[in-house]
Amino acid sequence: VREQEVYDLVHSFKEMALKLEQLESIRAELLAGVTHELKTPVTSISGLLQAVNDKVVTGEEAKEFLAISLQETNRLQKRVGDLLDFNSFAANAIPVNKKPCFIGESVKEMVYQWSIIQDNSDIEVAIDKPEEDFEVYTDTLRLQQILINLLNNAKQAIQGDGKITITIHPTDGEWLAIDVQDNGTGIPDAEQDLIFERFYRIPEEDSHRSDGSGLGLSIVKNAVAFHKGTISAQHLNPHGLAFRFSIPVE
Repeated sequence: VREQEVYDLVHSFKEMALKLEQLESIRAELLAGVTHELKTPVTSISGLLQAVNDKVVTGEEAKEFLAISLQETNRLQKRVGDLLDFNSFAANAIPVNKKPCFIGESVKEMVYQWSIIQDNSDIEVAIDKPEEDFEVYTDTLRLQQILINLLNNAKQAIQGDGKITITIHPTDGEWLAIDVQDNGTGIPDAEQDLIFERFYRIPEEDSHRSDGSGLGLSIVKNAVAFHKGTISAQHLNPHGLAFRFSIPVE
């Protein structure tokens, strides 16, 4: 009996040491990712503002440098927001605020809010929804988080003119599926299992989706899991990508 107790104690210590090692590895990976994501825009902003302050550039060129600095600041704010959201999901510190809402009207309003702040007016967003709207029980803030991230992902994949189609349809009576489909560059089949991993970005030579924090789809996956739903991606031929996620119908 005593030998068994010692064995169990040693085994428990080994398990604890392994988990601590895994946690340290995750912490180091997250720290490296955060450092990489914040260093580039901060360096860019610092260099641009230094050039304006030292009068290396003046007049219209100085205005252009300031405009670029504002763009980089916006990118930095978005990446910090992504990191905070990801950290909240990872720490299971997301507040629950579910309430009934009509999915068709909610999606329409979210798409409108997204579209008015886009600088690319060549992208058409179409919403295909049933004539009779469905009432769902959801956290509208998290639903918007899912939709906005998928729209941003689709926008990055589209070069010039393009179209994003959002389709809302019930599945089996208890779940409602929402498809977000673009006609962009798509992704390689080998990358489909990796795109939801944190900080993962498709190589530039394979896609135009690399201009991001690498956290958008990871946040989407966590937000969908928050609703007890599922999400998947399908590569469309010859071009495009479709994401389907599900939320429960009340």
